[in-house]
Amino acid sequence: MKDILINDNLLEVIRTSINTSKWHDNNAERIVDFGYTHEYLLSKRNVDDIIKEFYIKSLKEIYSNDEWQELKNLDKQNKSFITNQCSFLIEGALHNRVNFYLKIGAFLELKDKHSLNDNLKYISDLKPYFKRYAGDFKRGYNQFLNVIVKPYSLFDSDKEEAAEIIFRYITNDQLNDPVTTLMKEFKINFENGDYEIDYDFSEGLIEGYIYRAWTIIFSQNELFLPLFKKYLNIRNLKNKSNAQAVLTMNQIALKHYYEKAFITRENSDNIAKQFGHNSGEKLYQKFTFYSSRANRKGIPTNCTQRKLKNKISLLESVIKILPKQFKQQAIDEVNILKSIAKTQEY
Repeated sequence: MKDILINDNLLEVIRTSINTSKWHDNNAERIVDFGYTHEYLLSKRNVDDIIKEFYIKSLKEIYSNDEWQELKNLDKQNKSFITNQCSFLIEGALHNRVNFYLKIGAFLELKDKHSLNDNLKYISDLKPYFKRYAGDFKRGYNQFLNVIVKPYSLFDSDKEEAAEIIFRYITNDQLNDPVTTLMKEFKINFENGDYEIDYDFSEGLIEGYIYRAWTIIFSQNELFLPLFKKYLNIRNLKNKSNAQAVLTMNQIALKHYYEKAFITRENSDNIAKQFGHNSGEKLYQKFTFYSSRANRKGIPTNCTQRKLKNKISLLESVIKILPKQFKQQAIDEVNILKSIAKTQEY
């Protein structure tokens, strides 16, 4: 491991280098056989795009939009270009690129904050950390099935049950999107005027667990794909529900009017519930009110500047959520209100 300074230049190398084994000691034992690495499996196995997208999601966050588009263009020429860049091989263990990038970035901030210039200057100074991490990563990778899967499996040979346990593990029982790394920063331990990295043994262990989980996923695409699809559908429904719930009764009524989707007393309860509201009758009354051209385009009763401004803002908020083919009428009507506001100096 060469004496490369730990500085902003190193941070940029970690972010952009396509040589993911540049700091690996060839004398160190490879913990994961090459044929079981994520890079190899993703290039040789038929892995669905849904699974790949979740896998590279965190990687996207360390690049600008232009940089990511360039990577995608390269990926079209070589379908494994992006997935080949996800992990660094150091002391035989795999380090997720994003986690490693955040870790070194946080360490540089600590060095600046505490003026730590006399110790841990070079990446070679981190070798004790890399060795401890490798030992724990090896335990996690090798013991994953025995520690994480088998204790919770009712049937030893039930692949579907094992797949569900693994999927629950990487999604924290489906409370979050599938994780590919811990995102754990370095911590510094100060003692007697000296300092060292405060190593958490669970870090390498859990990274080993996570890496093995994805190795199994990539090896069993057809087994895991239904789980990813189901999770994605549920997440999309939740997102849609959350987005709908923030709409007011006025917005819902106007949205349905412009989309020519009528709200009646018979369907108002169901529509209100879809948007997180309880009163179908109130929604029906709002729809009836806004079905009148005068109520949409006319000035409010006892009009003030604030009232007219609020009405314009309401219509503009509805325009944002309308499908393109239904926007024009709403745009025309809000322009009428703006004209009234301007000419009558409201």
